[in-house]
Amino acid sequence: KTSEMAEEHNAIAAINGGSFVDKSSDGTLYAGTGAEPGGFVISGGRVIYPTTNINKNNVENVIAFTKGGQLIVGDHTLEELQKLNVQEAMCFRRPNIIINGVRQIKNKAEEGLNPRTAVGQKADGTIIFLVIDGRKITAPGASLYDVQEIMMERGAINAGALDGGYSSTMYYKGNVINSPNAWDGERTVATAFY
Repeated sequence: KTSEMAEEHNAIAAINGGSFVDKSSDGTLYAGTGAEPGGFVISGGRVIYPTTNINKNNVENVIAFTKGGQLIVGDHTLEELQKLNVQEAMCFRRPNIIINGVRQIKNKAEEGLNPRTAVGQKADGTIIFLVIDGRKITAPGASLYDVQEIMMERGAINAGALDGGYSSTMYYKGNVINSPNAWDGERTVATAFY
C-alpha cells in the first residue's frame, strides 16, 4: 500500500504510482493486488523492474525525475532516460497532462469523472502531488482536463497522470488523507512516489 511504502522509507508525503499488472500468485488477472509494475521502473538510477529481458529501446510513457530533480513526462526509452541521468521513473499512460508548459488535454470530458492521481512540477522546482477522490455522490471525481487545469492554476510546467480509480491514495504525516475508493480501503499498488 502507498502508506506502507511511505512508512518504510520515513516519508512525509506519498502518492500511489504508475501502471501495474493486476494478478494474484496463481496467475489470475485482475485480482486487485497491484502485483507487478507495468512497463519499467527506475529507482536510485537503476532499472529495478523488469529484472530480465530489458528492452532499452522500447518507448513507454513515463513520469521520471532526473538526478537534478527535474520532472520529465512523455514518451521515452530507457536509453534516453539513462542519458538524462534519470534517478526515479515509472510508466503510466497517455494522454499526458502538461509538457513544457503546454496543455496536452483538449477534450474537457477526457475519460470522464473518476478518482485521479497526478504529479507536477513548477518552474522553481517545487513538486506538486495531486489526488482527487471520486465515484461518490459528494465527490464524483475529475476528468483529465480538470486535473490539467488544477495543475496549471498551481503553476505546473510539467505534469503527468498516475494510476487513478481505486488506486488514488495520498499519505501525509502518518495518515492517508484522502478517501480511497476501493471497497476495502487503501488498495495495494506496485509503485509510489514519496
